Amino acid sequence: MSHEIEVEACTPHASPNARNSHPSPGADACPRCVAPQGTDLPLSMPIASFDPSDLPQLSAQLLENLKLAGHEAPTPLQRHVVPVALAGRDALIVGAGRDSQAASLLLPIVARLMLDPRALPAKSGGLRAVVLAPTREAAARTVQEARQLVLRTPLRCTLACGGTPLDETLAELSAGVELLVATPGRLVDLVERGRAVLGGVKVLALLELDRLLDLGFEPQLRRLLLQQGLPSAHERQTLLGCAVKPPDLQRRLPELAKGDMVQVRVTGSAAVHAGCRNVLVEQRVVYAEERLTLTLTLPPTPYPLTPNP
Repeated sequence: MSHEIEVEACTPHASPNARNSHPSPGADACPRCVAPQGTDLPLSMPIASFDPSDLPQLSAQLLENLKLAGHEAPTPLQRHVVPVALAGRDALIVGAGRDSQAASLLLPIVARLMLDPRALPAKSGGLRAVVLAPTREAAARTVQEARQLVLRTPLRCTLACGGTPLDETLAELSAGVELLVATPGRLVDLVERGRAVLGGVKVLALLELDRLLDLGFEPQLRRLLLQQGLPSAHERQTLLGCAVKPPDLQRRLPELAKGDMVQVRVTGSAAVHAGCRNVLVEQRVVYAEERLTLTLTLPPTPYPLTPNP
């Protein structure tokens, strides 16, 4: 049974510390949370800050990296997602854009990896966390954010996607990488080459899951989940993000996550500003006839259409 938390997102200019303030007339509502039923959710949620009193799992270096990256306080989404993920629970974010998904999922991933120093450094090709993104651009932005978080830590991360030099990726994997950000096709290729090993993965994150499926990556995802040595859903943590939850997700990818996943749903008009699909744009599908007859009327020509004898 899954638990669902509904978060009313702030506008981009809203103060992240305005949880208990009252919105001005015409402004978007401040963050709020509808408490889920159940006793197995973290008692510390939602968090109010990145301070050790709220998140003792964050190291001093990670806190410094957050400040260097400009993250002084958690976003409304991070307040709920980070403690859930740090507790080891599977989580699904619904209604947030890629940037919000990445910011909310990368932080607990890095923090959890740093909590297990016995696994450092990673063996050649042996990964401990994998983040999948649907496009090269999304993967590149995500790995840039991840590198800001692992700055001056023993953790290493790299990028694997089309358009990036394969030799550089292979060299970094050989040297040992804990966190890999990749597109599904390139990851399948690396695994089949024997250059990436998924047997030690503790955390699997999928950003923009709806786009991954819309772009036709379902076969690659199924291969990774079933045939590439990835630990089962009960042996790893799974973190997902999407703008719109695929209605048939359980049927299409039943091996993706455990059944007690916590859902955090972003609602309100600010969800559009967070990078979600624009709900103000009407989309229509027009079906054309299978056969189309085209008649062209050509202007008269002074030249004969058949060759002279």
